[in-house]
Amino acid sequence: MMLPHIAGMAEVYRRKNQRTDAIQELQAALELRDSAVDRTTLAHIYLEQKKPDLAKAELARALKIAPNYTEARQLQERLQNGNAQPKRP
Repeated sequence: MMLPHIAGMAEVYRRKNQRTDAIQELQAALELRDSAVDRTTLAHIYLEQKKPDLAKAELARALKIAPNYTEARQLQERLQNGNAQPKRP
């Protein structure tokens, strides 16, 4: 799970469409603690940036950490089916 202050900043940046800053915050969180949730959030941002290969790599890492993580599994399935339009909160 994201650390609260990092999670908050990453989400603030994401909502402001400052995806590069959001990615940097998530990567900083991942350096402290690997997390399926953070990696799935990163995958969502990569999809918003139209970078499906990076999103797929993050989802594979997320599912390696937590094979039953529903959100990651569902996003991976949508990617495989070619239906991975980003969802905005």
